[in-house]
Amino acid sequence: MDHEIFQMDLDQHRLQLRELLGEYLRWANSNLGRSYGVEVDVGAMLADTMAKLDAFMPPHGSMLLVRAGDALAGCAGLTGDGGEAVEVKRMYVRPEHRRKGLGKALLEALIAQARALGYARIRLDSAGFMSQAHALYRAAGFTPIEPYAESEIPSSLWEHWVFMELDLRRS
Repeated sequence: MDHEIFQMDLDQHRLQLRELLGEYLRWANSNLGRSYGVEVDVGAMLADTMAKLDAFMPPHGSMLLVRAGDALAGCAGLTGDGGEAVEVKRMYVRPEHRRKGLGKALLEALIAQARALGYARIRLDSAGFMSQAHALYRAAGFTPIEPYAESEIPSSLWEHWVFMELDLRRS
């Protein structure tokens, strides 16, 4: 598949990212409701993420976009504070572009960027219903860990979540 992965430009891609993240959050919220009877305020989460886009920019983070043909197909972010660990956030591939290797390509690009930024570990959290994502993360070398303090997931939901980490010093 022909695709291009590139760093988001805050001015040029802001509206496209907002649309992608809105799709992702609505999809996740729908599945949270069906799977666990939990709903989140999608509008508030989207506004919060958009207000904090600087956290996804170098030198401590990244927001990658993937284009397949002429269409923006997905996104994936890293947020960190320059410490030892960075966190994968808002990784999403639109349904019509799934199972074409774009998620794997985004994850590989994030791992390469985390290394280039000098991080020792990459952490992530994802809802338990995201089994395809978990398989992708395991295939890349991520292993389960206990919930971590930097996660935005409230402790009341931890039982429904998967927390993982990749040690970049060993992989």
